[in-house]
Amino acid sequence: MPIDIKNFRADQGGDVEGVRESQRRRFVGTEIVDEIIKYDSAWRAGRGNLDQLSKERNIVQKSVAVARKAGEKDEVAEAKIKQLGEEIKSKQEEIKCFEAKVNQLLPKIGNIVAKDVPTSNNEENDNEVMLTFGECPTGERYLHHHEILYKIGGYEPERGVQVAGHRAYFLRDAGLLLNQALIQYGIAFLVKKEYSVLQPPYFMNKDVMAGVAQLEQFDEELYKVGGARIGDKEGEAMDEKYLIATSEQPLCAFHKGEWLEESALPLRYGGISTCFRKEAGSHGKDTWGIFRVHQFEKVEQFVICEGDFEKSDAMQKEMLDIAKEFYESLGLSFRVVNIVSGELNNAAVKKYDLEAWFPAYEEYRELVSCSNCTDYQSRAMEIRSGQKKTGQTEKKYVHMLNATLCATTRTLSCILENYQDGNGVRVPDVLVPYMGGVTFLPFKRELPLQMKEKKGATKGGYEKKNSNIAHAVKETITSTGPFDEILAKITETGNKIRELKASKAGKEEIQPFVDTLLSLKAQYKEASGKDHGAPLEKDKKPLKAEKAKKEKPAKKEMAFKKEMPAKKENVANGDGEINSFFVAREFRIPEEGKVDFKELDQHLLMHSYVGGWSPSKKDSFLFGLVEIGRVGEFENVKRWYEHLLSFSQTERNS
Repeated sequence: MPIDIKNFRADQGGDVEGVRESQRRRFVGTEIVDEIIKYDSAWRAGRGNLDQLSKERNIVQKSVAVARKAGEKDEVAEAKIKQLGEEIKSKQEEIKCFEAKVNQLLPKIGNIVAKDVPTSNNEENDNEVMLTFGECPTGERYLHHHEILYKIGGYEPERGVQVAGHRAYFLRDAGLLLNQALIQYGIAFLVKKEYSVLQPPYFMNKDVMAGVAQLEQFDEELYKVGGARIGDKEGEAMDEKYLIATSEQPLCAFHKGEWLEESALPLRYGGISTCFRKEAGSHGKDTWGIFRVHQFEKVEQFVICEGDFEKSDAMQKEMLDIAKEFYESLGLSFRVVNIVSGELNNAAVKKYDLEAWFPAYEEYRELVSCSNCTDYQSRAMEIRSGQKKTGQTEKKYVHMLNATLCATTRTLSCILENYQDGNGVRVPDVLVPYMGGVTFLPFKRELPLQMKEKKGATKGGYEKKNSNIAHAVKETITSTGPFDEILAKITETGNKIRELKASKAGKEEIQPFVDTLLSLKAQYKEASGKDHGAPLEKDKKPLKAEKAKKEKPAKKEMAFKKEMPAKKENVANGDGEINSFFVAREFRIPEEGKVDFKELDQHLLMHSYVGGWSPSKKDSFLFGLVEIGRVGEFENVKRWYEHLLSFSQTERNS
């Protein structure tokens, strides 16, 4: 997805300093600009030399032809032709290397940032608020979206994790109906705006995906799908494909290689698809619920317009207005922000986000991203417009824009928080026709203790930053308090420490919570007589222990058991079954220290840590045993290992 190479050629009207300034505004190095200029200049000079050599060879060839007609043989000229041929071949190889280097570097340059984009690398503080709509309610009565979704019987997170791993879920009943209602309402909404709706392929060929996705997306976002072998011979390449992260990607290629009539523009498309994202760069963020997940449905706006910035800029505002109207119709409060330059992806010259209000989180969260990518993507896809005139050498590429209309899991989450009452969830009026006339979704089951979240929890899924929290935790726990209360506070404080580490907080901010955690573990030991993470006396089974001693197995093993609160919560899952999320199971490793990675990966699929839900010395012990070279082979082990790396050695030892 390169920008025009002419931007790097001052003699052809290119604004080289403008490119450098755009890179600086993106907070990336400008050295790459100079590299591109160096290799492009070498390519152009080499191309000129090659043309000169070709002309010289043609002249000599003509003289040889004339001599032969006269019955003469010019051996000197023939030798010259051979020499020029070798020089031409050598020069072709040389300029091919220069061209390859330019093609490798050019996609790393971002599109030229628009002048009205705020220059900053801090979106938390410096995004420009363009407008706000509606009120922002708060209060203790508001539950978080995942709590409500569970209580209305709308999803099964534990079963999803068991089937597909971290961030997986089953939507069911009320949750599924709401999700489908949002899709159908979104389609109807865009059709009324004269959008043509498309359901694209859910996977793309590697070469096409490379034209519309940034290099880092392949590692952090895209799932690779193994295809059939190309050809029948052993060792031949596989037909690699990638699952789409958004319908924008296949829609970019919908007119690949075409020349569009300007009179037919703009073309407005509504992309309806399931989306798949690794979320590799979002470890620790939004771990509860369905706000940030690996699989979700999305209704997307995608527009192709003339290659004129004034027209595409006006189109971006039009698409944003459509998104605003959609969320106004749902009765949700929101604000629109102009995203800072340092947070733009390479393709976008400007991006607006629509952030809706979440009363339980007590903050705005992104629901819509609206970007103007000008001709950045159309160049990669070779999509042009206008009639080609005689003598015209410059191609005119179309501009492409994309904007979320509705990412269903996020919009559903926002609706749940805003439309809840003490007995269930009211259905927004505009969705009732798509819900079969259902206007209210009642609570059907109680919330498990482990699923409850602190008021005002923020993006990491934990409590907002407050230097007084650590001291407040100390004051509310005594050494003689009940085990389950102390365990809950240990978990809460550990979560807070992880949140602070994820946000790269300073040691002085983290230390009070570390001190609190150590104090709580000491209180737990004093109250229970055991280290935190070790089984209580009443949980032990003496008869089995005695039997194990008598049998004296040849291979000694250490058993790591999932840590459970003293008061067990037998929570029905809606089918009358006991929720397996709360059933303890063992994790065993041989005493000599050889780790069974498959077994460990399965254990960590359902547990945050080796010992259960809170870090313990068991994690530190196992951390020192695992073979680093194999960690990357197992997704859950990798998550656990990278998380433990964020702890200092002192913290791991504690």
